[in-house]
Amino acid sequence: MAIKIEQLRQYLLGSLSQNKIEEIDLLVISDETIEDNLIVAEESLIEDYLEGALTDLELKLFNDNFLKTQQRKLQVATVAELKELAKERDIQPVADEEKNETATNFFRGLINGYKLKPIYLSFALLIICVFGFLGWFLFIKDVNNLTTLEQEYVQINKRNYQDLSKFEASTPILLIGGKTRSNDNSNELLKRKLTEDVFFSLALPLNSEKGSSYTIELFKNNKVIFTQVELQTYFNGSGEELRFVLPAQILELGEYDIRSINNSDKTDVNTFSFSVK
Repeated sequence: MAIKIEQLRQYLLGSLSQNKIEEIDLLVISDETIEDNLIVAEESLIEDYLEGALTDLELKLFNDNFLKTQQRKLQVATVAELKELAKERDIQPVADEEKNETATNFFRGLINGYKLKPIYLSFALLIICVFGFLGWFLFIKDVNNLTTLEQEYVQINKRNYQDLSKFEASTPILLIGGKTRSNDNSNELLKRKLTEDVFFSLALPLNSEKGSSYTIELFKNNKVIFTQVELQTYFNGSGEELRFVLPAQILELGEYDIRSINNSDKTDVNTFSFSVK
């Protein structure tokens, strides 16, 4: 299914309908060909932001929705520094008649459309290294900036969940690709029956790497309401899955999404959906 770059821009800004966002979420997970277009859309948004080319509405959505992770904030800051460096160090364009339209943005221009003198390239690499370290520092710091309840559950979720029989007292829900794997094929939790903790099992794709560490974000109405970090995977007999508990007190009536992010491979993202009734 072909998705235009403009539609992917709106997807990244969070301005599409919930149904359309979920549709693209699934496509991003299942169709590897979309990844390149998604990168182009992300790059063009950052470029327009730095050039002041976003509309007032797009700027608000960019700040509210796109810049909601430290990784993206770091990406924007890095590109801004490189653009400034390019201006200061007089980077010269190289003629290339076959440049396509997407190569006009700074990212692809830096790769295909500019030639840096060795000393200037060293400056650019130094900046990237500095911001890379800063990103690592911010990630570690961000862990410490979790709410008290989130930090409490980070410690709880360091338990070994290999033996599921030890956690039978908690309300269970088993999800795969946005749908549950429970016996009644339901992704619904009944509010009145929830125990203090809800035990989640998220089945990861079959090609998921064993032993990876994940961050999960719990979304409601397209907003992150709870985060857990450094979650480990477990083998369920056919593949890897994430196991963790969340406090029932944060689960009000409504629709929810859980997004899992591989801490070592940020492109490894999966979305799981459920509801509380």
